[in-house]
Amino acid sequence: PLMELNILYEGVDHPKPGFQLVEFTPNGHSANVNNSTKSSTFITYRRANDLSPCNELVITELAVIVSSKGEEPPHAFIKIDKNLNKSMLGSAVYLCYKRSLNRPDHISLNPVVLERFPRHNNPSFPLE
Repeated sequence: PLMELNILYEGVDHPKPGFQLVEFTPNGHSANVNNSTKSSTFITYRRANDLSPCNELVITELAVIVSSKGEEPPHAFIKIDKNLNKSMLGSAVYLCYKRSLNRPDHISLNPVVLERFPRHNNPSFPLE
């Protein structure tokens, strides 16, 4: 799971220790999230390590907001205070994320019906 996100301005910032840079998309294109061709802006992330507890807060949702339209981060979301749009034209665009408890599938409850009574449906009172 992802623990933290950050924005990196190429040539200005350096990735924080433990963070990885999203440099390319799955199709091999540049993962630059900036509209401008003059400078590149990339997303960096930090993953949980193997010793992280199962109840640690992890990133579960993302949101993109445009501040010039009056948008605010949704409730409980953390706004990364670095503009994704570094061009002279255009609106300020920000990435936000929400942290929630890690809920891996192997500890979730999947209830099943083991037995029922009556075992056969009554036409006047069907159970299925």
